[in-house]
Amino acid sequence: MCDVCQNDVKDEETGDDLVICDKCQVAVHMECYGHDLLKGMPTTDEWYCLRCTTLMQKPYATVKCVMDDDHSGAIVETNIGWVHISCVNWLPELYFTNKDKTEVHGKIWDSRKNRKCSLTNKKAVCIQCDYQDCTKQFGIRAAMKKELIRDWEEMDENRT
Repeated sequence: MCDVCQNDVKDEETGDDLVICDKCQVAVHMECYGHDLLKGMPTTDEWYCLRCTTLMQKPYATVKCVMDDDHSGAIVETNIGWVHISCVNWLPELYFTNKDKTEVHGKIWDSRKNRKCSLTNKKAVCIQCDYQDCTKQFGIRAAMKKELIRDWEEMDENRT
């Protein structure tokens, strides 16, 4: 399953395959991930995500999302620091300004910062539950791991 869009379907029209990092095993669609995958499928037998590539070159580097303490998943280095692509995608006030996913525009709302995630009890940039009058808030990655956030089509089907 793609770590970004939470879907495991290959887009037959575009040939957007899932690519798996040979070190951490994160799976991403080429289009969802951007960066080197926009050029097509890797031509070598091995492919490493940006997080793993950085850690192999600089073993003591800190590579974690600026929005939570989750070190796993599809994390990319941007103008605002390392972020999960999914974190940017789920915050309406932020967006990538290029297909490479290296530039993020916008500012995280102060009301989202340093909130306590209802799932982990840790501080994170949180989103509010949108079910009726629910007041719970979740870190995006924690919500994805608990399958509260799934692919867009499945989310829309379950809303009605």
